[in-house]
This record gives sequence, C-alpha cells and structure tokens, in this order.
Amino acid sequence: MKRICLIICVLLSLTSCGKKKSATAIEDSIPEHDFISEVVIPAAAQAAKSKVTAQSVSVVMLWEPNGALWAEDENGIMQWGKYDIPTGQELEGICDESGEIERKKAKRNSMGKLEERDFVHVRYDGKELWVQEGMVAVNAKPAVVCAENTLVYNTPTITGMGSKVLAVGTVVAVSNEEVQDKNFVKIDALLTSDYIRGRYIKADKIVTNGDDVQVLQLITLARNSKNETVRNELLVNAKALKPSDTVAKMLADYEAELTAKEESEAVEASNEAEVQVEESNEAESEESESSEEQSAE
Repeated sequence: MKRICLIICVLLSLTSCGKKKSATAIEDSIPEHDFISEVVIPAAAQAAKSKVTAQSVSVVMLWEPNGALWAEDENGIMQWGKYDIPTGQELEGICDESGEIERKKAKRNSMGKLEERDFVHVRYDGKELWVQEGMVAVNAKPAVVCAENTLVYNTPTITGMGSKVLAVGTVVAVSNEEVQDKNFVKIDALLTSDYIRGRYIKADKIVTNGDDVQVLQLITLARNSKNETVRNELLVNAKALKPSDTVAKMLADYEAELTAKEESEAVEASNEAEVQVEESNEAESEESESSEEQSAE
C-alpha cells in the first residue's frame, strides 16, 4: 500500500513539473513587449474577446449629407461596408456585457491610407457593422428643429443660454436621458463648422415625426444629386410622406427654389443660343460682303 502511494506521489510530481515547464516555455517564446500593454494585441484578437449581448441602444447618424458604415476584416482593419447612411437615420447600437454600447479603437482603410479612429458597434440591414463615434449620437432619437433662430443652452435652465443658434430644418439627436426641467431636451448636432455635444434646446423647438426626418433626408439627397431623374424621383417620394407643416413648407420652398433655378438655366441657355445665332448671322453677312467685294474687283 505504501509503495502504491509513493508511485502516485511521484507521478503527480512529474505531471506538475511538466505543466510548469510547458508554461515557462510558452512565456519564453513570446516577445517581452507583448506583456507591456494590450495596445499591441491585434485588433482582431481584441474583437474576439468581446461578448455581444442581445441588448441594444438607438444610434443616430448626424454626419451630413451621409456617413459611412465599416466592416472589420480578419486583420482588425475597418473596410468600407458599402453603406452610406443619411443624416437622421436611426441605427441599432450593439451593447457589450456591461450594457454599454460596444466601442473600440481601430484603423480604417481610407483609399489605402490607414488612420486610427474611435468606432461603435451597430447593426444595419441585418448586418453587424461599425461607425465612427464622432459621426453619431448614442442613446438618442432623431428630431428636426422647427423654429427660427433656436437658441442652444449650455445648461437646462432659463439663464443657461449659449451663443449658438440652430436654423429651421437642422437635424438633431435628442438624448433619451431624462432632463429634470421638462421644458428642455438634451441634444447633439453636427453643424457645418461646429460640433454641439450634450447641450440643450427648448422642447417646443423640435418635431420628432419620422416623416419629417425622412423628408429632410430626401431634400438633402436631392440637393446633392446632379442627376435630374434621380432628383425628381426623390421629390416624388418626399411628397408622398406626411410631414409637419414646418417641414412641408421647407419642401415647398425647395421645389420653388428648384423651379426658379431650372427656369433661370433655361433662359440662360436660350440667351446663349440667340447669341450664337446672331454671331453666326454676322459671320455669314461678313463672308457675303467679302465675296461681293471680291466679285466687284
């Protein structure tokens, strides 16, 4: 019996030594700098650590006229995901185990140039993709400013006015966070020359009708389209929706602006044609006079 116990102890000792030696060998085979920081761990490896849950939050695209979605490749590099999302579009933000939206730093491939950016994890069109955090608002819903010269407040109090002003039609993201003073809403917005993050405006200065946001998206796309057929189709789609009176007026104003522009271009083209005809007639007349002079000689 003692001999059996002794053999077992020896075997256990050998097994333990074997494991320790194996672990030591693995550590020795890894370059020392890999233990300095997780920063040197490939992004793909970091992505593998993430355990996405079914929990999600709403994310609003703020970049104008549209912002790109990105797909992570096997090397952890963000490649363009072949999606350009218009301003005001709502996306589904994917949360991690903590219940917070999943974030990561990663390099994106922009025309062959790798640039590091901050990304958040989203789902769109049934696919898991990534979007640059600076282009969106997290845990928010889209809305449209409906009042002229809407003042931005630094704090949600009547004395907390700032110096920035939002124009009618500006798309903003209204935070789902509760504001103590119900007369205010917390917003994010991206203007042509400025970011507005975590500021406030009066609650009665916005509309949250989904058709309002869609109409403004269609107007923006029409403004940026050089194809007349596409532009006309976008306007037809916009007029099929039911926006608020404020946004409906904006659509009517844009149509009037477009009509005036087309009429102006038509008049300009007609004038150019008349000038060309006159120049052609003058050239023919000069040529005829020259021929007559030569015949007289």
